[in-house]
Amino acid sequence: MIKLMIVAGRQSAKLAEHLNKTGAFRADYVYHSLAQNQEKIKNSIIKVDKLLYIYQPEEDNGVTSIREDMVILQKLIISDEFFSTNEVIFIQKSSSLSEQAADYFNTVMKECTAALRQERHKKAQILYSIETVDGVLSFQSIHNYLLGVTEAEDFHNTIGKVYRYEKGSEATTAYVAADTRNSIVEPFTFENIDDYERARDNSIKFDPGRVVHDSKEDELETIDSPVFGKLHISRVSPVKNTLLLTGGDKTGKSMWGAALAVSSMSAKVRTFVLDLTVSGNIRNTFKSFDTEFSEIDMLSMLHPNSETESFITLCRPTAIEMEVVCEFLQLLYREEVSSKFDQVLILADRASLPGIKRHIQPNLKMVFYCMFPLECDLPKIKQSILECGGAPCTILCSNALQIGVKDKYLHPSELKPQAPHDVKVVAPIQFTNMNLDSTLYEKLMGGDC
Repeated sequence: MIKLMIVAGRQSAKLAEHLNKTGAFRADYVYHSLAQNQEKIKNSIIKVDKLLYIYQPEEDNGVTSIREDMVILQKLIISDEFFSTNEVIFIQKSSSLSEQAADYFNTVMKECTAALRQERHKKAQILYSIETVDGVLSFQSIHNYLLGVTEAEDFHNTIGKVYRYEKGSEATTAYVAADTRNSIVEPFTFENIDDYERARDNSIKFDPGRVVHDSKEDELETIDSPVFGKLHISRVSPVKNTLLLTGGDKTGKSMWGAALAVSSMSAKVRTFVLDLTVSGNIRNTFKSFDTEFSEIDMLSMLHPNSETESFITLCRPTAIEMEVVCEFLQLLYREEVSSKFDQVLILADRASLPGIKRHIQPNLKMVFYCMFPLECDLPKIKQSILECGGAPCTILCSNALQIGVKDKYLHPSELKPQAPHDVKVVAPIQFTNMNLDSTLYEKLMGGDC
């Protein structure tokens, strides 16, 4: 394993982490720059195989920074007995300062080489190299440079010709080594090893561990009249009403939904309430008004033998169930499930309206849109109503006193002419209790509002 000292600016720590993961290097000494970490380096005992210096003038003070670092490098190599390295690799990106930085480095290393020759009994010669990169300087390219061999370390094969011949006979053919001077050896990359190991691990996971042999029988037994039994096909039976109640945040969706469900109960209509809003406040609204209702989870609701205990059945999906709510809506209208109730009331936020509507469109009877009738919200509301796909729509206004926005509040009589064609507008209602008869339900479902 090659021991490294890294000086690479702000990316020093991340570069060291990358090189350590490869297993070929161990970066024990990592610094932002030599000048900034001079005192720390001075108090350390540093013995490494290679010193990697990456010059990035855009991070530092350009020429001033490289001058200071090269002076410190020269002192470390020549006079510091607690510092030793076999090789110094200088890597930089091509820039207007790269040529000048290379001159500083070359000058320092030549001075160090000359000084070490005079004191050869103290230290061995230090090898050095410069790499100037024109393109992007990536961690992988730095890794490849470090694995390369410097010119001073290069060696040559001393074998010239090889003769192969049968023992006892004369050699007639000479095998000359191929000329590889212009050959390029692709650098080793750990990405290829990672891909191989992932493929190997996957093959081990799916290996059954037993050998399966095909039957040697050519003729298999045939059955003239196979009996497959009865195949049960679940029929889709749309319920009488599917209602969608939507709107923006804090526009009274929970209050209007609770009131509609209670009024439906007074009309002897069994209602399945599916709360898909982020807040999920309708449960608290039911409880605050002491409304009788039962709760059920999505899986139990789809079970053919599950029973509902009251006229109002609430389902509030968990975070995990929310991930499969679209699949739940596809199964909700099976005959064995939809026979448990007379209508579905779905509460949804405006943001999730397109996805939900796509799954309930064939069964959608009416859309209720809750809003504060502010003039500035009209374009957005009109667009949302158009996205309801032609289903009858009713605007349910909320109390204007709850608004803290300085904008014109439209009275329902002013809102009606500006609303899309055939859209009903219901004035705000202050629900002090939930002792409601069937009047609200009947009016909203078809009567005059």
